[in-house]
Amino acid sequence: MIPVTLSSPSGSISVLAFLDGGSAVSIVSSSVSRKVGCVGIPIKAHVQGFKSSPLAYEKVSISLNVRNESFLLSNALSVDEIGLPFQSVDRELANFINRVLNINVAVYEGVPGILIGQDYWEIIESLETRRLDGTGLAESRSKLGWSVHGRRLDRISNSFSFFCVGNACENECDWSRVEQLVENYFELDSLGVKHVEKADICSRYEMKILEGTIRRLCVGWEIGLLWRSDIPHIPNSRATALNRLSLLERKLDRDDSYAELFYKEMDRLFEHGFAAPAPERLPDQILWYLPCFGVRNPNKPGKVRLVFDVAAKSSGVCFNDLLNKGPDLINSLIGVLMRFRRYAIAFKGDMRDMFLKVKVREHDWNAQRFLWRGRDRGSEPKEFVMTSLLFGGKSSPCEAIFVKNKNARELSTKYPEAAESIVRNSYVDDYLDSVTP
Repeated sequence: MIPVTLSSPSGSISVLAFLDGGSAVSIVSSSVSRKVGCVGIPIKAHVQGFKSSPLAYEKVSISLNVRNESFLLSNALSVDEIGLPFQSVDRELANFINRVLNINVAVYEGVPGILIGQDYWEIIESLETRRLDGTGLAESRSKLGWSVHGRRLDRISNSFSFFCVGNACENECDWSRVEQLVENYFELDSLGVKHVEKADICSRYEMKILEGTIRRLCVGWEIGLLWRSDIPHIPNSRATALNRLSLLERKLDRDDSYAELFYKEMDRLFEHGFAAPAPERLPDQILWYLPCFGVRNPNKPGKVRLVFDVAAKSSGVCFNDLLNKGPDLINSLIGVLMRFRRYAIAFKGDMRDMFLKVKVREHDWNAQRFLWRGRDRGSEPKEFVMTSLLFGGKSSPCEAIFVKNKNARELSTKYPEAAESIVRNSYVDDYLDSVTP
């Protein structure tokens, strides 16, 4: 409870303001709003709270002034009677609080003329709280000043007042509607916290590939690509790749700084085994040539990302047309972010080269061929293959996450909490989590 001054262009009045964090709306007594000259449009509604009852009110705009600060309440409800009980802070209590906590509390008594609810939470939110040990009382400070909370232990009576306001609805409400609102509230409250298993939308064919081709290597994992069961006619894609290589080399020859970064990144692919000379093709292997180009990120100067163009078409067909997307294994971003904020200490990690770290089984390498001759423009381009998952590949996210989760679950006996967190709190290649101190 805090003494305030309400005003409008037509006048002002000093009243007691009741700060109610449990009310969804702010209410002013119609006798108060009339005295300051606030007039609104009459509306009949129901108030949803402890009891649902018809209520006639007007929406008014009124200014609230405290200590030379002014706050506009633009959608307060003006009603005939708020129904709040008599409130008071006597001189003895005010002096006691000042002596113990060194806080000046106003002396007041009377019935509140305005209730300020959660629709103006920024005004009533508690910025600081202090307790009066042994008294049953506490003080909290909001933008409006200090207010007293609690019931004095030396003055407890058998009667008390209860007041709570929910939503004001401008149409007829019934209990079924209230029940639905409560259900919606708890559904929203558990959003991102409650773990919901995704439906298994992948076919047996895709699961057979994922589970049948995944294999742990000495370092890392390998997996097979999710080829479609109805692959269309595969055209010759080498001519497209050769033409794109010619265009790339012209750009490299024109821009020395770009060329230096591009060659450096290509060398890294070979050094780490992400790329290798093309093996001999077997009759049952798919053959596809991928054009390559470099992408610069203005937020990462001095770096070029090599991208193999999985969308480049040859005779109307591209590499991604040959693949299935696979099941959606990506965690809900909302869920990951909300769990990230659960505890006081937050941390994150980035899985560098997530796709490149997952090897493609050797049987599928020839479907990821590319042409390259480095700085030598006089010789014929040589044929190489990408031995890892491709950035932009249609099935790459599914396969990379499948491998990540498989690796975590294999270690779940030894590291159960870490394994579960890796599976649930990763969003593609980003890991977000938090812990208590």
